[in-house]
Amino acid sequence: MMPLHLQWIDTDVIAVSHTYQQNGDLMYDPEMTFRIDREKGTLESLSFRQDGFPRRNDEVYPEPGKWRPKLRSSLNRFAQQWFKNISQQNYHKREAVAVRNGEDVNLTFDPDGKALEPALAVQPEPAAPEVQPYSARDPLAPAYQVGDTVYVDNRRYVIASIGQTHVQIEDTAQRYPTPRPERIGDFEQHLIRDSRNSEITRFLSAYLPEVNDDLREALTGDGGLLELRDKAVIAGYIQAGEDNLKIAQRLADTYAGTAETMTLLTGDQADYFADKSGFEVHILDKFNTKVSMTWQLV
Repeated sequence: MMPLHLQWIDTDVIAVSHTYQQNGDLMYDPEMTFRIDREKGTLESLSFRQDGFPRRNDEVYPEPGKWRPKLRSSLNRFAQQWFKNISQQNYHKREAVAVRNGEDVNLTFDPDGKALEPALAVQPEPAAPEVQPYSARDPLAPAYQVGDTVYVDNRRYVIASIGQTHVQIEDTAQRYPTPRPERIGDFEQHLIRDSRNSEITRFLSAYLPEVNDDLREALTGDGGLLELRDKAVIAGYIQAGEDNLKIAQRLADTYAGTAETMTLLTGDQADYFADKSGFEVHILDKFNTKVSMTWQLV
């Protein structure tokens, strides 16, 4: 039975491995790393390493902004069976390294799992300096709110009110400004055109009433591009506070090159395609309709 090793490599990432010696070298058979979600009580597979033959070294997130959902699903399935095998092999603690007052302490255990060396007394650590809390942006908050400053047609405005279909803005240069109503879709297009609105447009999503129904179905419906697990991952990016540019890059890297066919609720056949710039749908109706959207607005 090969030794089993568990090692924390980050505050929420753990490595689990079997090892053996070959010609004096330590070989992994295999080693996997996992991210731990303590609140949900779940593990997410991050990497898989297999030395010897055949050699493998796969990463779910090979570089910033890129991930491999199919690999993650495959590794999760492997890990379930692997952990089941481990639980049946009656491993017991033999050695461990604990950190006490900033120093490593080597521990060994008896067959009952009890430490043979007494743990060092832990001295109370000095109180940490008071840190002012960081006011992070609420990732679920709307991109803009009443009172925000915006730039429209190269003029500075303040948002006076936000309704279901319209936004009213007021010119800050006027002493007694007259509210200027704008349809939400038009208003957001104005924001996108001026880079001074970037703190808003970074988190601006598509205005749903103006999104083509067939495009939305091909993107998120049954048989569309995004499966349930993909939507959950994207929701995680949003909840983590990532802006549109970062999420758009992740989507482009993950789905570029995808081409599939589906049947819409209307009964029409549709071909959809994804590339680095965005998502496009060709509807095989009598008009040969084509609709598209950039990743940044998805």
